[in-house]
Amino acid sequence: MSPESILISRFLMVAVLGFLPFGIVVSAYYIFSSERRRKLGDLINIIIILFALALLGACAGFAGGMSRASAVGDVIPAMFALLGGVSLYIFGLNMSRGIIASVSSACLALSLFLAYSFGSQLRHKGDEYRDLRNWCMTVYTEPDILTDPAALARFNTDLMAQVGFGDFCKSVLRWDLPDSKT
Repeated sequence: MSPESILISRFLMVAVLGFLPFGIVVSAYYIFSSERRRKLGDLINIIIILFALALLGACAGFAGGMSRASAVGDVIPAMFALLGGVSLYIFGLNMSRGIIASVSSACLALSLFLAYSFGSQLRHKGDEYRDLRNWCMTVYTEPDILTDPAALARFNTDLMAQVGFGDFCKSVLRWDLPDSKT
């Protein structure tokens, strides 16, 4: 699976996870409420709004979580401003729709939180890979280790314990090093 497809699948998973609880609750309310049974168009509009806000929260969360800069100070106030604007718009159109603003705010917040945590995990995987690659570079440019078969074997054993599979350095550095037995 390519890194792009992993990122897209995680993004969509977070958006759906942020949308699903609120979409189910709102759908159940509209389906089982006697006064709103005939207004299927309203339900579809609300679901579209919730899913759009979940996508927006997932997008902002991934961007903030994967960023190395301090994005929290920029993303959170922007989300609050967006939520305030959307809430005023929805509440201004119809005073009885205040609950929709609350549900949409919770949907956006949940998607933002989940995506932020997934994005930071993806960022840390890249950091770990870079650190292991630097470790390989340091060891493979050290003449004392390269000339000592026991030290090279110990390095490979330590690396195997760290990453869980063998020949990590050979695969990331694309160097053809002789085996320590020769």
